[in-house]
Parts: sequence; C-alpha cells; structure tokens
Amino acid sequence: MKRLLLIMCIALFSGNIYSQERLLAWQFSVDSRNTTGQELTHLATSLHPALSGSILKRGNGLAPASSTLARAFAAATNTVTIPTAGEIPTTQGDAETKNSYFEVEVSPRVGFKLALSEIRVNIRRTGTGHNKYIWKYSLNGGAFTELTPSTYEIAPNNPGGTLTADQTLDTGTPVYTNLSSIPALQNLSGNDKLMLRLYVWGATALAGTSAFGRGTANDATYFPLAIHGTASPEVEKTLLGFDFANETGLQETFNATTVHSNIELSTLTRGAGLIPASSGIRHSIASNLKDFNETTNNRPTLNEAISQDDYYQVTVKAKPNNIVSLSSLDVTLRRSSIGAVNYQWRYSLDGSSFNDVVGGAGTVQFEATLGFAQPSVNLANVPQLQNVASGATVTLRLYVWGATGSTGGSISIGRYDNVGGTTTIVANSLAIGGTVSSVTPVKLTSFTAQNQGKSVVLKWATASETNNSHFDVLRSQGSEFKVIGTVTGSGNSNTPINYTYIDTNAPAGTLYYQLKQVDYNGDHELSKTVSINNLQTIDQLTAYTTAGKKAVNGSFYSDKVGEAQLAVIDMNGKIIAKKTMLVTTGQLNQFEVPVEASTGIYILKLQLKGESKATKFVMQ
Repeated sequence: MKRLLLIMCIALFSGNIYSQERLLAWQFSVDSRNTTGQELTHLATSLHPALSGSILKRGNGLAPASSTLARAFAAATNTVTIPTAGEIPTTQGDAETKNSYFEVEVSPRVGFKLALSEIRVNIRRTGTGHNKYIWKYSLNGGAFTELTPSTYEIAPNNPGGTLTADQTLDTGTPVYTNLSSIPALQNLSGNDKLMLRLYVWGATALAGTSAFGRGTANDATYFPLAIHGTASPEVEKTLLGFDFANETGLQETFNATTVHSNIELSTLTRGAGLIPASSGIRHSIASNLKDFNETTNNRPTLNEAISQDDYYQVTVKAKPNNIVSLSSLDVTLRRSSIGAVNYQWRYSLDGSSFNDVVGGAGTVQFEATLGFAQPSVNLANVPQLQNVASGATVTLRLYVWGATGSTGGSISIGRYDNVGGTTTIVANSLAIGGTVSSVTPVKLTSFTAQNQGKSVVLKWATASETNNSHFDVLRSQGSEFKVIGTVTGSGNSNTPINYTYIDTNAPAGTLYYQLKQVDYNGDHELSKTVSINNLQTIDQLTAYTTAGKKAVNGSFYSDKVGEAQLAVIDMNGKIIAKKTMLVTTGQLNQFEVPVEASTGIYILKLQLKGESKATKFVMQ
C-alpha cells in the first residue's frame, strides 16, 4: 500500500510525467463504441496520427467473461485450455505458461518515430477475479521482458482504478507504468513492432472476471487503457502518402500528396465494382458498390469481390536508375452501418496476376463519426516486393466485401468530421513505406534459376561492368535472405559476360534467389528475385537393360542420403534380384543390379528412408 501511495503522489505532482501526448487508447463508452465486455477483440478508439491501428486481444488462457460488463473489455479463465479451478494460474510463471494475458501492439506509421513514456490503466475485477498482474514487452519478436515497477495487486471488488491524468471517475488503485527509462522504447520507427502484454493471475474461481474498463458512462475524455509518449516525423521512409484533408469524398481519383523523390507519382483509383459514394464523406475517398443487389449480387466473399472488381488500387514504381523495397502499408478505413465489413490487400508485379498479402486482411468496424486506423501491414517479409527494379510496377489492391442492405452502404479510405463539426484529420490516411536505393554501375541483363537434379543452377549475364568486385548469392525460403556463396566479378568490362553458380545444398520446396552485386568501394545493388520449386525426395527414376548384359542399369535423384534398397521383381511379384547402395544428394545416383532372367517386363523398386518408387523396364 505504501508503494501504491508513493506512485499516486508521484503521478499527481511530477509535472513531466503527464506532459506527454496520448498516443493510443481505448474508450469503451462513446457513440457506437459502447461495449458489453464480451467482444473477442477491440480496435483502438483514440489514435495519434503517428500510429498504426492496434487491436486489444486476449491470450488463450483467457476468454470473454460469461456475463456482460458494460464499458469494459473483460476476461475470465478460458475453460477450454484451463478446465478446472485447480489449474487457474496462481503465480506469474503459471500465467506466462498458460497464456493468461491481455495484449496490444504499438507500431509507428511509416514516416514517424516514437518515444514512449507510460501506460495508464483502469483495471476492474470481481471478488474472485485475477488480482495480480505485471506488464511485459517484446520488441520485433524478441523475448518478453518485465516492465517496472513489479507485480501489482488489485483490491477485492475494485470498481476501477483511476486514470488521474485523463479524468478521475472511479475510486480504486491508480495504475501507471513508466516506460521513459527503457532505451529500447525511446526510438521506435519504421517497421518496429512493440507487443505489450498484461499477464494476470490469482483468481479463485473460473468465472472470476478482470477487465480494462470504467464505471461511468459518456465521458469522452476518459480512457481506461492508454499509452502515452511523443512522436516526431521521419518522412524519408514514406514512399507514397495520401492525405484527404480537403476532400469531399466524391472524387473519381486522387493523386498522392506525399511522394518520395525517387518514386513516380501515383494515383489512387477504384476498380469497376466501386463508384464514388452517392453523398460526400469529407476527408476521404468514399465508394458505394456498383450494381449491388442484396439477393442476386451481394458479394459476400473475397472471390466475389475479385470477380466484381471491388477494390481500391495504387501503384508503386521507382524512377529510372533506382530500385525500391516495400516495408509497410497503413490505412484508415470508415464504413457505413451496411458498408463492406472485410478487406484483403493483394499485390501484383505484372498488373494481372495477384497474390494475397499475408497478414493484410482485417475487418472494418462501423463508426458513425470517425474512421479507424487498421493495424500496419508488413510487406518486408514478401520477397517479391523487395528490390523491385525501376522498370517494374508494383500494383497494390485493397479488396472489400461483406456489405449488407439494399444499397451496399459505403466504404471509405480516410477520416470523417468529429461530433459537433470539428475536424479530425489523420495525415496520410493511406501510406506506403519502404526504401529506395540507386543502381550501381553494373548492367544485369538476365538472371534465371533451373533445376538440375536436387541442385539449383543459377545463371546471370551482364552487358557491362564498372568496378565490379563480386556477386553475393542470396537464398530465401520465404523469409529473410541469406548469403550462400560468392562469385568473383570481372571488374571493368564493356562486353557481355555470363556467370553460373550451382546451389548444391538447395533444400526442397519453393526457393527465392537474389544477387547482391558489390563494387570495390562497397556500394552494392540487389537484383530482382527469382523463384523455383526445387525437386523433392526421389525423382527421375529410370531403369533399362542392354542386350546380352545380365544386369539392370539406371539412375535417380534424391534429396535424402543413406542406404537405398533396390529390388528387381517379376510380374508375379517375386523378387529375383536385390542390391543395396549408398545414396547422395545434389547429384545423379547411378546403379547396376546383376540379374539373370528371361526376356519380358519387370519392375525395379527403390526404397529409401520410408519412401519407395518403382518403374517398369523390359529385359532384353
């Protein structure tokens, strides 16, 4: 108790603690955001322009409370993963092992960097709910680390803690956690992703409830969960930005308002299935669904949206002598009560064949007065969108579907007027982040990958070279690229030169390759990405005989090593000859099995580490 009183005094009287801006917060009790406490997730309802949207969620050790709790985000023990009262977490270690936590993500939008100062919370609980908790954080997928001060304890039947800095509405334990002393949280930028988890434990009944929440309704200045800090611009990482500050929402197209100096101007357009909204929606580009019919043409799925061209589209193209790598997508969406509920980002490098962006899907929450910033979409893990040459165009489409009602409602990119006519504008309601680099003086004319047994043969050619030290060969299996070999360059040349590299240790599956061309002074350029499906397991098994020779010869490839069993079998299923051989990977395995048999059709069967292959041959 003394510790908590000391914390309260510091919070009330230290002028610098509450001088920071509110960056990210959850309201739970204004307009259409009123909650029952049983929602599976909850999108942030107060958001600084510098942040991507954030979704409040639970670990699988918690589940929505069995009874409603107005103006809150509540949880009880998940009886699927923790079925009995005796298994309820009683220690911090139990809570971590059994995933008993609330979680939010803090991610700067491209073009900004953050310095975090504190977390402020108002925590409620029933008499049997979890009464102890601790905050932990993870940066960019690293291990979770405790935040100080250490464990908090919540008094029984606490109606709510106090967010003194925002508004004191409830009595109880004031809870805030200082972040300003953690160096790693003072310079978040670009694609940094911070995960914050509130681990909870100590409940005495499965139905015991703990919650972020409030006890009083209809106060727009009160936030039961808020993260504070400061934001500053980092414009050089913004490739394209679209700010609809002065727009009516009725425009047919819209040019980017922020354009990187080495990126071509881009225009935001609609697919044929979207038309400008029938009435203006300020600070946005708004659309209705064309020819929507609730019975016959209601587009309930992504496939329907694709077939009807229900999308917004933007392109990214580097200027000559530059290459571009995409890192992030940030978008703020707003819909009417019957507007499209779901969205999916897709990409293409040829303008016709599109692929889903993994992690680029979500739902659009209805809001009568404001749009919602969606969680940032990570593009850095899409190999095809890295080091795209200046001659290539990346096309990004935002497909929308799931509208209801006779008209299909509206779906918008952008913000709307706040209550009372004041304007809430988020700069760059659509922003694409990444990096642009200049081309080094080596002209690469081709780069291909081909299977050769279990190996992959890479071939490339240059038309000219200046100060070319070497090529690093990089390989990826769908995540990060790693150097697997180096090929010496030709220094200076004005004639075509061909290069070859054989990846003899190529794993099975889809592989991506790139070349990193390095000059003598260390400058470098990354090539386009090529992909190939490497041969898997036993492949290309052949068998044959030669007239007059009492043996079966043949060959095969394999990505397995070890002893293989070869058997010659007649058409009655009888084994008439056998042989064991040592198999190697990355090269052609050849064999000869001695056999004496009459002319006819036989089977050669190969077995290797649980896999078998067979082929017919004619004994001459």
